[in-house]
Amino acid sequence: MLTLGSKLLNKSLERLISPINELARLMSQFKERKDYDKLKNLQIPQVAMRRNDEVGILYQSFNNLINQIEELIINDYRAKLLNQEIEYRFLQAQLNPHFLYNTLNSMNFMALKNGDSELSGVITSLAFLLRNKLDNNSRFVSVEEELGVIQAYIKIQKLRFKTRLTYTSDVQEETKVCKIPRLIIQPLIENSVKYGVEKVNRPMEIKLNVYFDCLKLVIKVCDNGPGFKKDIENQKRENKSIGLGLKNIRKRLDLLYSGKAKLEVESIPDKHTTVIICIPQDNQ
Repeated sequence: MLTLGSKLLNKSLERLISPINELARLMSQFKERKDYDKLKNLQIPQVAMRRNDEVGILYQSFNNLINQIEELIINDYRAKLLNQEIEYRFLQAQLNPHFLYNTLNSMNFMALKNGDSELSGVITSLAFLLRNKLDNNSRFVSVEEELGVIQAYIKIQKLRFKTRLTYTSDVQEETKVCKIPRLIIQPLIENSVKYGVEKVNRPMEIKLNVYFDCLKLVIKVCDNGPGFKKDIENQKRENKSIGLGLKNIRKRLDLLYSGKAKLEVESIPDKHTTVIICIPQDNQ
């Protein structure tokens, strides 16, 4: 016959062991990834979650583990979607470069033959721009090389927009030798054209500034286009269009500079949009 002390001891042990056994049973149900939905929908005893002893810590840790697994699954899914998008865009880009260059050379020859020097210059700029876009041999170029790509792009767009597009640049001479990621500035100029010049029926100016600020290389692209508000609809627009290009640039900068480089966007409706990139130079 159990004494009162034994009964109390057994009750204390049961209070300690019972929730641990229940937790072990819950955890045993998660053996494969397909079991996650079943595990996520399990009702974790709230009494055990609110305990302040080691058992409560175990249940809280188990709950945190479920949340972390969910986050990992979501990130894995997003990574697969991104990979599919990259593969799709890669397939889209599978044009034979030699075919493109030969076609452009033929068009350039015809333009020169007809005495159209303006068209010849645009074709030459387009060939130069394509060659740089398709060149995967190096991840970095000098600022001066990137400026050449921008000039080629602007020359093409000036043929289309004429006096509606004005481009100016103020680049410190000493920054021209700095190495930057290939095609990191040109897409910013392209954004200003696509979401600025194309959207307004008036002359628009795009300004590029490149300069040193302490140990940082600062790249600033500003346009006096329509800008955008930070309301819900414009956030959707930014995420869908401007935001996608800027996100890609942010990801490249994070990857290449381990999070030390920054990209910021400032916009005031009907006044201006400014994109600023800061790249550390202490490890160059």
